Amino acid sequence: MTKTGIFITIFTIIYSMVIGFISFQLGKNATQYSVENMNNQVVAEEVGTATPVATPEDTTYVVKNYNNRIGVYQNDELIRIVDVNIDTLPAEEQKLLQDGITVNSKEELAGVLENYSS
Repeated sequence: MTKTGIFITIFTIIYSMVIGFISFQLGKNATQYSVENMNNQVVAEEVGTATPVATPEDTTYVVKNYNNRIGVYQNDELIRIVDVNIDTLPAEEQKLLQDGITVNSKEELAGVLENYSS
């Protein structure tokens, strides 16, 4: 299998996990309603309140050094580790990863990670 094939496979798995996690969070935080029919009228009562969840458009990721590997953070939480030894990268790249690279979309994140994987 080529590097490109491996990257696509890993990206697909990670993408599926992220989408599943987001779907789970959205479902978990959804507002629930109790609906009753009284005198042929529908009455809705809010049972729980929703916690705002960032939409994919609002998501910000930070790519930075994590134990000499590339770590991907979302909301200050480590969500992915890419097995690239940072010591093998040029000094400028090591400095960027030490400071952290902020990206604002999954597409931009994929591009940054692809640069380090090839």
